[in-house]
Amino acid sequence: MKIVLLLLLIISSILVYAEFTGSIEDRSPEIDLNLTVLDASAVAEADSLALLGDVAVIDKSDEGKYSKAASTGPSLLVVRDPMTGKYGTSDGGIIIRTRESESLSAIAADYGLDLKHEFSALPMGVLMPKNISAAASVLTTLRADSRILSADLDVNFYDARAN
Repeated sequence: MKIVLLLLLIISSILVYAEFTGSIEDRSPEIDLNLTVLDASAVAEADSLALLGDVAVIDKSDEGKYSKAASTGPSLLVVRDPMTGKYGTSDGGIIIRTRESESLSAIAADYGLDLKHEFSALPMGVLMPKNISAAASVLTTLRADSRILSADLDVNFYDARAN
């Protein structure tokens, strides 16, 4: 009887933990295509949703108020962590881990992606879509590929504390 109760307690604990943490995809940063980043010094405080280092997160509908001089250079995606609500940025790179025998170059070629970086010690690398706004759909497709163990958006989150 004690064993049955112990097993029930363990199973219920696992179920509660699994529901609390959710799937990896549910906890992955979410790309918000309605937001963009500009040089923080050029953005009015009222338009800034968050400061990420030297850039400010703004709604794309407000982007027209600012000159191209406020551009941050290369395009960045704005992402939000669903667990913490923190904003971050991504260049659209996708960090993937493959099975030992799989070729990262072959996977990149199959999906029309560029190989940005390949790690030497692990079967991992960073793949780039040609159009960064397609990163979310590419990520979903890569996660379904049996040759890939994990695929996650390469995101930089920023600590809001002063140095």
